[in-house]
Amino acid sequence: MNIILTVGDIYGIGFEVLIKALTFNPILFNSHKFSIVANTNILEKLINIYAKIEKTNNTNEKTWQNCKISSNLLIINEKYFVNIIEIKNSKFKKIEIQLANELNNFVNEDITQNIFGKISQNAGIFAFNSIIEATELVITKQFDAIVTLPVSKEAIHISEKNFIGHTETIANLCNSNLFNRKNLFNRKKNSALMILFSDNLQVHNINNNLNNFDNTFNNNLNDNRSKSIRVALATTHIPIHSVSKRITSKKLRLLIKKFNNSLKNDFGIEFPSIAVLGLNPHSSDNSMFGNEEARIILPAIEVMKRKGINVFGAFAADGFFGNKTYLNFDGVIAMYHDQGLIPLKMLANGGVNFTANLQIVRTSPAHGTAFEISGKNVANPQSMLDAINAAITISENRQ
Repeated sequence: MNIILTVGDIYGIGFEVLIKALTFNPILFNSHKFSIVANTNILEKLINIYAKIEKTNNTNEKTWQNCKISSNLLIINEKYFVNIIEIKNSKFKKIEIQLANELNNFVNEDITQNIFGKISQNAGIFAFNSIIEATELVITKQFDAIVTLPVSKEAIHISEKNFIGHTETIANLCNSNLFNRKNLFNRKKNSALMILFSDNLQVHNINNNLNNFDNTFNNNLNDNRSKSIRVALATTHIPIHSVSKRITSKKLRLLIKKFNNSLKNDFGIEFPSIAVLGLNPHSSDNSMFGNEEARIILPAIEVMKRKGINVFGAFAADGFFGNKTYLNFDGVIAMYHDQGLIPLKMLANGGVNFTANLQIVRTSPAHGTAFEISGKNVANPQSMLDAINAAITISENRQ
C-alpha cells in the first residue's frame, strides 16, 4: 500500500508519535510505502530539536538521533525512507520562514524552555495546507489511503474561520470540485460517517450471563480475551444543546445503513450486529424525561430491522458500557460525541478515528495534539500505529 500522511500541528505530539511508530515497527516498510505532505526545512528542525531533547533526557534511546533529512527523504535508521512532498501553496513560503525562525530560536535556547504545546497560527496554516494537499492526492488515486496527524482546531480556526475538523473538511473536499474549494466547510454536503474504534480492548472477568437479554448475543466470552469496539456518531462536532435538533428518524436510518455497510465492506464483518444508544438518561424511561427515543430512535430501528439489518436498541448508555453489553455487538451508534467517545477512550489501548462512507480511506489516531506533554518525548505511539495499520487493512478490504 502507498500511504500519504499529513504533518499535523508541529507543536503537538503528532510528528513525535509518527516517528516512533515507524521506528519501532520497521516491518511496515517491507510491503508499504509512506509519504508526508510537509516541508523539509521544518521537519529537519523538528528532528534536531527532538534529538537534543533525547540527549538531554540521558536515555539510551536514539530514535531521533537516528533520523535525518536528505534531499526530499526522511530517513530512519539509515535504511527506512519516507518521501517528503513539499506543500505547493505559494502563500506558504512566508509561513515556512516564520516557523523556521521560531524553531531556530528554540534550538539555540535552553532546551528546557519548551515552545511546544502552544496555539500557533503559523502551525495551523501549515497543518491545514497539508490536509488539503494530501487529501487531493488520495482523491486523484495517487495514494491508497491517508493517515492524518492530530491538529489544533483552535490554531487552524485563526485563519480558517469555518474550520470544524478533519472529518468535515475531508468529506466536503471529496464531494467538491478539487479546483473550487467554496464548499469546503459546507455542513449540508457532508456525507461522511465518523467511526472510532479499537481492536486492543483487554476484557477481564466477563460473566457470560451478564446482560444476556437474547441468546443471540451470548458470545461465550473468555476472561482476558482481546475484543474490539467500534463507535459511530449520530452527531459530531456540535454544541450539546443542538444535538436533539440534529437527530431525525431519516438521518438515523441513513446512519444505520452507512454503518452496516462500513462494518461489512471496511471491517470485513459478514453479518454485523449494531447497538443504538438512547439520547436521554435511561433512554428516557418510557418518555418520562424526553421523548426522542419513542419519537425518533425506536421507529428508525424498527424500519431498518425490517430491511434486514441486525440492529437493536435504544440502550441506556451508562448501563450499556458499565455492564459491558458493548461486547455483544460489532458496532455501537452513539447520539453525540462524548456519549460514545469517553467510554471508548477509557476502554481502548490506542484507538483509531476512521472516516467512513467516502471514496477514500482516511484514518487518524484517536487522540489529539496532547499539548500538555508535547515536546517532552514521552508520547505513546500505539494509537498512531493502530491508525496506520487500520488504513492498510481497510484499503485491502475494499479491494
